[in-house]
Order: sequence, then C-alpha cells, then structure tokens
Amino acid sequence: MRKIIILLIVLLSLIILPRILHAKLVWSRGTGWIDTDTLRRETPHQKYRYATVLMINGKYITAANEFLDISDRYPDSELTEPSQFNAGHAYYLAREYKKAFQALDKLLVKFPGTRRRGEVLEKAYRIASAQMEKSPEKAISMFEKIIEHNPLGPIAVDAQIKIAECHYSLMQYDEAVATYEKIIENYPKSEWVPYAQFQIPSSKFASSYFQDRDVGLLVQSREGYDEYLATNPEGPMAEEAKKKIEEIRLLEAEKTFNIAEFYYRRKESTSAVIYYKTVLQDYPDTIWAVKAEKTLAFLKSIGVVKK
Repeated sequence: MRKIIILLIVLLSLIILPRILHAKLVWSRGTGWIDTDTLRRETPHQKYRYATVLMINGKYITAANEFLDISDRYPDSELTEPSQFNAGHAYYLAREYKKAFQALDKLLVKFPGTRRRGEVLEKAYRIASAQMEKSPEKAISMFEKIIEHNPLGPIAVDAQIKIAECHYSLMQYDEAVATYEKIIENYPKSEWVPYAQFQIPSSKFASSYFQDRDVGLLVQSREGYDEYLATNPEGPMAEEAKKKIEEIRLLEAEKTFNIAEFYYRRKESTSAVIYYKTVLQDYPDTIWAVKAEKTLAFLKSIGVVKK
C-alpha cells in the first residue's frame, strides 16, 4: 500500500510539476499563489487586480503599463484615478522617475479637483527629489510643475528650495540667487527664509571664484552674511556666517592686492599705489597689508610715492 501511495505521488508530480514550472506564479497575501496567465482581464476590476498582483511581486514596469491601460481605456471608471496613481508609484519603484512623474502629472490634469491632491503632490515631490540625485537639470522642470499645480500649497516652498539647490549644484549661481530671492519674496513667513538668506551670499561667494580680479561679488557676499547675522543672530548658520565673513575679508584683501600687482607690472604706478593703500586701509590685519606696506615703502624709496 505504501509503495502504491509513493507511486501515485511520483506520477502526480510528473504531471503537475511541469505546469508549475511553466506557470507565471505570483504571490498575493489575499489570494496566495496565482498563475497570472489564468487571471481574467476582461473588465477594469479584473485588470486592476492583475496589475496589483504584478506590482506586489515586483513586476513594476509591467504593472505600470497595465494600470495606464486601465486609465486610458476606461476613462469613466472609478478605477481610472487610482490606476493612474498606481502607475506613477510603480514606475517610481522601478526608478523610472520621468515616467513616474508624467503619470502623476497626468492624474492632476485629468482630475484637478481630486481629493488626493496632497498625496499626489507629495509623491511627485519624492519622485522629483529622486530625479534630482540623478539629474538636477531634469528635476527642475518637475519641481516647477509641482508649484504650478498648487503655488500656495505647503509643498510649493519646498519645491522652490529644491529648484534653487539644483541651480546651485549645476553652478548656475545667478539662477540660484534669483530663486532664493523669490522664496523670500513669495513665502516671507516660511521657515526656509533664513536658509535662503544664508544661501544668497553663499551662491555669490561660489560665483566669485570665477572672477579673478573683481571683488564686487565678494563684497556682496560679505554684506549678505552680515544681513543674515543681523536678522538671525542666534540662527543655526550664524557661526558659519561669521567664518565666511573672515574668509571673504582675506580673499578681498588678496584680490585687491593682486589688482595692485597687476597695475604695478604694467608700470601704472599711480593706479597700483591706490590699490596698495586700499589694502592697508581696509584690511590692516592681514598678510596682504604687510605685503602692500613693503611695496609702498619701496615705491617711496625710489620716489614714485611722495613721502
């Protein structure tokens, strides 16, 4: 009897196992293992169930396509809106950020009065932030669309900050400054205002590295940090602002000294003397003042500078 039972088990396994191996089995907590090939997909609800099972089992791209098919083919169905949202979520999980954002953007266009607006915008913001890690340039347009959908919403200022950060990371410092200034102007009560006030001089300071002899941006940066300290004396970036001011003063002194040296090499002594004296007057406690003083002493000794 035992041998017969074993023989039956072997025979059944030979019949069933090939079917299992060739079936596209996926797991759902509610239904257990399901062969997706046997699921009916004739109605929106059947297709929705199929797409949900696919997404649960990590088949994100296929699931997204199925959800989009529901949204496109059944525009009047109660499942259209959740399908559009799930498509965006599935693409997000697959790290297809552009397609994910497009799906959610389309949802907001199709259903401008949706009760899920806040949830959709939050998801869109996460997608844009993920895209920012890969391509700040592409992320900018995403954040801009988020603001367009709800310019006065709680997430709009966060998106605006991200736009500024994208410009900064791309070394587009003028654009970064303009965006930070827009934050202060459009969202004066936002908790981001002090950060924007700090980042404006930081952007100008970063831009100054591309200006060899122009101290204008350095002066603007120092004045910006002074303004930040005036309005945020106990702010979280107060100590950093103080350090930046000292760093800038040294750079201002160095650049002013270099301008003097430039004129000196061109034998334009009158202009050179003006800048050497500026270093002595404005930056007396720096090494550049010591160097300027030595050069002026030499120019006096040869009669270029009147004693």
